[in-house]
Amino acid sequence: MGPAQWPVPIKPPEEQMTAITPAHPLTSRLVTTEGQLRALIGEPAALTCAKISDRLDAMTRLFY
Repeated sequence: MGPAQWPVPIKPPEEQMTAITPAHPLTSRLVTTEGQLRALIGEPAALTCAKISDRLDAMTRLFY
């Protein structure tokens, strides 16, 4: 097998599923949109949303 080509082609979610992909305990359907995900698990907690940033600062650079 040769080196990976960049960019790596991404298949649609339906094509990524295989017979060995385990089903999620909450649904047997493939979740492909944020709306479907929100309907399944709800909105994130306020604390989680407060962590979202559009740039790296000194603290987040430590984890990058």
